[in-house]
Amino acid sequence: MLSLLLACAPPSTVLPPGDLGQALVKGPKVLWEAQVGRMTWRSRMVQDGAVLLVPSNGDEWGTGPDARDGLWVLDGRKGSTELHLLVPETTPARERDVNGVLVTEAGWTVSTDQNGLLQWSRQGALNWHVEMGGDIEFPPSVWRSPEGLRVVGAVERASQLVTVDPETGESATLRVPNGFEKAFSQVAAGDLNGDGVQDLVIAGRHSHQLIALDGQSQRALWQHEGHIYQASPQIVDVDGDGAPEVISAFADTVLISEGATGKPKLVYKTPGARYATVHAFTWWPQAQCLIIPRSRVDASVSCVSLEGELIWSLPILSQRISAAPTLADVDGDGTNEAIVATEGGRVLAVNAQGELLWAWTAPDAIEAPVFAGDLRGDGRTTLVVASHDGWVRALKTPGVAGGVQ
Repeated sequence: MLSLLLACAPPSTVLPPGDLGQALVKGPKVLWEAQVGRMTWRSRMVQDGAVLLVPSNGDEWGTGPDARDGLWVLDGRKGSTELHLLVPETTPARERDVNGVLVTEAGWTVSTDQNGLLQWSRQGALNWHVEMGGDIEFPPSVWRSPEGLRVVGAVERASQLVTVDPETGESATLRVPNGFEKAFSQVAAGDLNGDGVQDLVIAGRHSHQLIALDGQSQRALWQHEGHIYQASPQIVDVDGDGAPEVISAFADTVLISEGATGKPKLVYKTPGARYATVHAFTWWPQAQCLIIPRSRVDASVSCVSLEGELIWSLPILSQRISAAPTLADVDGDGTNEAIVATEGGRVLAVNAQGELLWAWTAPDAIEAPVFAGDLRGDGRTTLVVASHDGWVRALKTPGVAGGVQ
């Protein structure tokens, strides 16, 4: 039984409930907008040089292919469409969703519904296509395996991972042991035990498991059981001792475990009403805390220390949050703010002290994390927001791109 470390100290900064649209400073201006397709909370936009890659999951789930499914390649400065790449159809009724994209030297590798993993060149040619007969619901990851660099994805309906050589398309399957069933997260890769080989961490929805696999033997290093883990695990050295930790979440609780042993270091249950859900989280090195968005009842964004202390909390009334907060400098002070998007269509900029700097409103719900980067080559942070109306909008900020984390 895991003992829970509950926040007992009062937050140092708690903003009063109310209309978050009335922020201290007016939100940023729109630079450009582009019609693409709908993105969900599992996907992220990715920059590759001068272009922005936008994976579209479509908005016609269950009724066949959507014309706006696929990978959209946009000019980062203007938002114009450079390419719209469609997943090859193997049967007419199959979905053509792109659930995530990974940039490697060989090209753009994407995870898809029903069609496994595939890679396009930067000119739009299909380099390779590995069909797995099952959805890969989350973005692929890079794994530095004993055999070299591999792309790895979790097959949702099976107890296996698929690994692919990004240069050749040669693939292999890796069966997850110990009764693992129905992968439901992105695969996290990192050296947990210090042997020089990256290990893998994956969450299983049906088997209620979080399992760490040894990169050398592919056997289980450790596992946690008994919970439905609905957020992708992350491997981060949160305390700076050189040994990584694994951060994961189930229900309304965030868990930090020792990477090598799985021993819990912090089990933080978010305070408030029952039935709240943590879908994502972000470790904020500058603030030395976890940024935890909490959805459903008593929605909020909280900053929680490694000791389980609630440093500050920002209440967000009737605003479900599915996206992980993005860290970026958006006010030009050289330090990062947390950019939080809600399914009420709000984008909020919050500093390390929990102060709301500004709020910007999109025309529709926002599920996917906000992109932040230098898209114009001027060293300034541009934010890109994807909303349920199928459009992405670039927001101009005075922030320094690549600010202190």
